[in-house]
Amino acid sequence: MASNTITTGTQKEADVEKLKPCPFCGVMPQALRWQGDGLRTWEKPPARKTIVSCVNLGCYTNPLVVAETKKLAIQRWNQRAKEAE
Repeated sequence: MASNTITTGTQKEADVEKLKPCPFCGVMPQALRWQGDGLRTWEKPPARKTIVSCVNLGCYTNPLVVAETKKLAIQRWNQRAKEAE
């Protein structure tokens, strides 16, 4: 099972962002470093990004987000639509 807390060696505990469960199935997601953007040249190395995705193979939507940093990927994953009043 994936941890719901993402940390790096330079983060303080108060700055650690917690991942919310998948909005479709409730399983905790996983955050992974991803290298590559499909544009590999000798002058430009592949981009390093973070992917947050649902790890439940039975999740019917298979949601994921990709961002340039862990913090941004977690923020995007945790963003939810506001419920109608």
